[in-house]
Parts: sequence; C-alpha cells; structure tokens
Amino acid sequence: MPPPGSHSAPLHLAAREPQSVSTRQTLEHLSRLPLRVRRSLLLVGFHIGRRFGYLAASPAEALRISVALHIPLKNALKIAGEAMFHDLMFAVEWLALKNRTPAGLFRDARAVRITDHEIVQWASEQQAVILATLHMASYATSLAKLLYAHFPGRQVVIVRSKSITEDERQALAKLAMIGVQAEYLFLDRPETFLDLVRLVKRGAVLVTLVDLPHEYGRSCEVDLFWQRASIAIGVADLSALCRAPIVLFRTVSKVLGDEIIVDSVIEIGVMTAAKRQNAADTIARFINAAVRAAPAQWHMWDRLPEYSVPAPCA
Repeated sequence: MPPPGSHSAPLHLAAREPQSVSTRQTLEHLSRLPLRVRRSLLLVGFHIGRRFGYLAASPAEALRISVALHIPLKNALKIAGEAMFHDLMFAVEWLALKNRTPAGLFRDARAVRITDHEIVQWASEQQAVILATLHMASYATSLAKLLYAHFPGRQVVIVRSKSITEDERQALAKLAMIGVQAEYLFLDRPETFLDLVRLVKRGAVLVTLVDLPHEYGRSCEVDLFWQRASIAIGVADLSALCRAPIVLFRTVSKVLGDEIIVDSVIEIGVMTAAKRQNAADTIARFINAAVRAAPAQWHMWDRLPEYSVPAPCA
C-alpha cells in the first residue's frame, strides 16, 4: 500500500491493453509508421473489424456511460464503440515511443498543438511543478512534446504503483534520446514518498494522473457525473509539501494530431482540510468537463464503479 497522502497514479502503457497476440503484432507494426499514417490505417482497420463484428461495443460499458452522462443508450453504445478505437490508438502511441526513431518522434510532435503557451511557460519557470492529466486520449506523444519543448533538461518523475513493463523501459530510453530524462518512482514505502518530495523540491517535474478512485491514497468526496463519488487527492498534499503548483491539462486526440488543453492551475500553499476539499472539487470539475467534451476518449469507463465508494475528506 502507498504511504498516507500519496498519489500512486498508474501511468502505464495502455488503459486496457490488447490481449490478442495478433492485435499486439499489428499495433507494433503500425507504431513504426508516421503519426498520421499509423492512425489513419488503424482507423480503417478498426472500421473493417466493426463491420464484420469483430469489435462489438460492450453493452455493460454503454450502460455505465448512459447512466453517468444522462444520455440515451443508443448514443452511449456509439460512444462505447468509439472508445474501443481510442484504447487501440492509446496503445499504438505508447508503442511508437519505443519503436520510432528520435527523428521520427520529432516529426510526430509537429502534429501536437499546445494551447495556453503562457501558462505552460510560467509553469516551466517554477522551481517545483506538478503536471496533472487524465487517463484520456493518446497522451503519450503529446506529453513527450510538452516535456521536451517546455521543460528541457529537467528531470521528470512519473509516479507508479507497480513495476514497469519492458515496453515502458524502452520508451523511457527513447525519451532520453530526445532529451527527456524521465524515471518511474514506486511509492511502496514512506521513505520513497519522502524521496519524491525531495526530488520535486529540487526541480524535478512530477507527472501524475488525477482521475483515480479512492484506493490510490487519501481521498475526498466530490460530485462526479451528477453523483457523489470519491477520488484520490494525494496530489494536493504533494503540492503543499513541495510548494509546487498543479497544472491541470488534458489531451484531445484526432487522427491528424493532438491538442494539449491547459485547464487551470491549483496552488495550495499551507494545507488545510478546506484547501484539500477545494482542490478535489476543482479536479472533479476538470474531470466532468473533459469527459463530457470527449467521452469516447476517457479510458476509465470500465472502472467507474470504483469511484462510488464513500470516503469523506479527513
């Protein structure tokens, strides 16, 4: 279990990794191609699979989407189908990090557009900063672009709750070749949590995910999709301990490229229960708005029931 107040966000290869060996091999081959080519071919293959009944949307997931977003089941089934494509595209983009050449990754990054350059530039000038995003869209390429374009030379720490895969190890090695010195940190012991605080205070950029249920550390109750829910909020404690602002951003992915949208900045200062709850409410509004804007690109629909466990803010 992570230490109290930690935020062990599992930033990993794919939200729902493909189980079929043939699917895995296909994604490996596609990932070696330029961004727009691989995504276009993936979309064609996906539509062919759907047409012949190989990629049917999950009725259970469609029902969860329908209830959460208050939309007709027919619309939710369409979203659930599109979500399958975005899961596959997510996997392809992570594989591209390890399979593309450094020159290829730089070319891919041209298809990524960053909004609110002023906020990102401000964040890059901070001694300590936390970049917080969602399990949403194909954020691998866009995150790499954000880090090498605006945080060159900075150490990058990615919090983990389990060991990394060989694919992830190779992806980190490739990121190092384009100037992004990233490492995973496992918050399995209290002393590791303290190491994380020291690293961020010294200037490391912390990358984390903020759309996690209560099991990932200290949590608060919030309004999520018009219902009371519980989300992990350890990132607020890290922000206070490290005196690091939290930059909330999300990725929107299309076949032709990605857009990084900066939502807001949370500055905690001295932690109090009220400030922790305010941070949780801000993050919940961020999740609600992002998911309603692009529901098919959120990778956590299959884990939605985990958010409903009450966990009052302590």
